[in-house]
Amino acid sequence: VTKPIAASADIVDEKTIIASQGKELRERLPVVVVLGHVDHGKTTLLDFIRKARVAYREKGGITQHLGAYEAHTPKGNVVFLDTPGHEAFSKIRQRGVKVADIVILIVAADDGVMPQTIESIKRAKSMKVPIVVAINKVDKVEQRRIDVVKRELSQHGLVVEEWGGEVVCVPISAKTGLGVDALLEMVLLQAQMMELRADISGGAKGYVLESKLEKGRGPVATVISQHGKLKIGDYIVSGSTGGRVSSIVDSHGARVLEAMPTIPVLVAGFENLPEAGDYFEVVAKENYRRMLDLASEQKIVIQSKSHSEGAINLIVKTDADSSREALVESITKLSQKAESGFNLLHVGIGNISESDVELAYNTGASIVGLHVKIETNAAVLAQRKKVAVTLFDIIYKLLEELEKRDEKTKKIEFVRVKIGEAEVIRVFDIKNIGIIAGAQVKDGRIV
Repeated sequence: VTKPIAASADIVDEKTIIASQGKELRERLPVVVVLGHVDHGKTTLLDFIRKARVAYREKGGITQHLGAYEAHTPKGNVVFLDTPGHEAFSKIRQRGVKVADIVILIVAADDGVMPQTIESIKRAKSMKVPIVVAINKVDKVEQRRIDVVKRELSQHGLVVEEWGGEVVCVPISAKTGLGVDALLEMVLLQAQMMELRADISGGAKGYVLESKLEKGRGPVATVISQHGKLKIGDYIVSGSTGGRVSSIVDSHGARVLEAMPTIPVLVAGFENLPEAGDYFEVVAKENYRRMLDLASEQKIVIQSKSHSEGAINLIVKTDADSSREALVESITKLSQKAESGFNLLHVGIGNISESDVELAYNTGASIVGLHVKIETNAAVLAQRKKVAVTLFDIIYKLLEELEKRDEKTKKIEFVRVKIGEAEVIRVFDIKNIGIIAGAQVKDGRIV
């Protein structure tokens, strides 16, 4: 998955599939994030997997901490993001970026479903990715407690397989390692069903997980690409900054020449610190400075709204630079007086391409085009991935459409009115249904 500096340059992966369009589609590793209530074992599980399944090769006694790492198992490798509670990951979630393929929801058997568990379930469902449940601390409880947790999960829409649902549930002990290998097997099985593929034929496109300043190296960032190869010497643009890749370090601390999709790596060579959640892509040397200037303009345009929760994500394509300037200026003015505002994730010149659709799909954005068309392959992809693409020939029609979209985001005021009151007389715990309350109405009515 990565090519060490000492490795031969002419190794060919026999599993590489050459698609009819000329693209190189290759099976890629699943990216997994662990969510759950505080103290339910997220960190313990990740630490166990890291110690048992990650073979660190420290360079000069320094362990590289990336916020993500590749775990090795006999049946395949898995990439874990180990910063789910980190501020950086919050920014990524806020922008709606779909970095993870699978969520492991960890629930402690002795505590059961807690407030943060419910929040994690909502978050996982909003990411629209499969959920694998890990019931932790099973070595401390009786079987009855595990059944209670499963029943509680079913009340929040997660019905486990043995109860007729679709959610895979694995009992584990993150402290002792009991069931952890079975959990990883289930994750890999889920990934096989998803048939995860990546195109490795072009330059890398992906997201920044986190960034920091390192002594002697300057701004560095942990990045994970979704398509394409990232190589030393590549010019990359990310958010309002960019640079030329001077070094790539993998999650084992080894320096590599290139990184394949979904492999987390630490990259040096940025002019300034990129932000967590920023989209990055490799660009041609001759286009680097122009695209960096354009990215900086976009940053200035949307800085007041870029991190506002609930803002509408947009990708904009125009036919010419003059159209782009006029449209960006108009959207900026509209965003300042709008209810939610707009996040301009990407503003480009030319027809709408497949990479535009992929970016829109991964960020929950819609695409608007002014005086442009959509490429045939991109139109098919947009239909398949249900990405909204709207084309306009007149700028004010486009702005009118954006105003309508903003109107729809206005919050509805809810008013609570008490219509009745009841007293719970008895509680029944019925298997496969849940908790039933036998109650007597004392005032008003219950609808």
